[in-house]
Amino acid sequence: MPFELGSNGSINAHCASVRTRSRDMHRPSPTNHAQVGRHALVTDIEALRAHLGIDRWVVVGVSWGVTLGLVYAQAHPERVRAMVLGAVTSGSRRETEWITRDVGRIFPRQWEAFAAQVAAAERGGDLAAAYARLLADPDPAVREGAARVWCAWEDTHVSLMPGWAPSPWFTDPTFRSVFARLVTHYWSHGCFLTDGQVLAGMPRLVGIPGVLIHGRYDVSGPADVAWRLHPGVAGQRVRAARRCGPRRCQLHRPRHRRPERLPRTGNVGSAVELREGR
Repeated sequence: MPFELGSNGSINAHCASVRTRSRDMHRPSPTNHAQVGRHALVTDIEALRAHLGIDRWVVVGVSWGVTLGLVYAQAHPERVRAMVLGAVTSGSRRETEWITRDVGRIFPRQWEAFAAQVAAAERGGDLAAAYARLLADPDPAVREGAARVWCAWEDTHVSLMPGWAPSPWFTDPTFRSVFARLVTHYWSHGCFLTDGQVLAGMPRLVGIPGVLIHGRYDVSGPADVAWRLHPGVAGQRVRAARRCGPRRCQLHRPRHRRPERLPRTGNVGSAVELREGR
């Protein structure tokens, strides 16, 4: 169960919690992805808060949920009591280039297979955009092949964590297709952000307590992203979790050994968790 943080830093597991996922994350036939962008998701979250009658809530996010949570909080800071963010991202073009190209220096063999799916003329360009085109190809075999290879690469760059096992989600062809299409849709459009927008908007979060957690084994996103973000907000801290990878930052479970390090937020209330859908 997602948690709320008590006034003394302890975890109160009896709070109300809300979990959200991106539009169409599990639909076999997703709608036109051109209609699904960052503005739509932020609007969805705020509409959900208003519908549930929640005045202010704790925002909990992992990976893409961090970027989305920060964008939401910057748009509606008066509605955010605190933030708990793991596997930190900010949606920059630099991060997309890192995960689709630069991480290949750590996994050269696997990256070569990943890049080989794309036409030779496109391999030096925007790989997310090239894959987005393949995933929209009229030939089902082309779409499935691109989704399979994309998800194999997703499994590769999260594999440094001891005890890692391939994601069971990626055995489902429907999930592979929808997941790959959504990821490449956002990345090929720069996550619908101006480059550096999240970092530039961090001063809007002044006074909102928060903690940024990034795993030592998480090479999917560079740890310096969290480091660059945290000075923008008074009271925010960065924690490097030694045994944490991108799939082990289970922030929605009350398993923290040192709850006194978590931000203080006042009385029991509500928490929203933003997830990728895995």
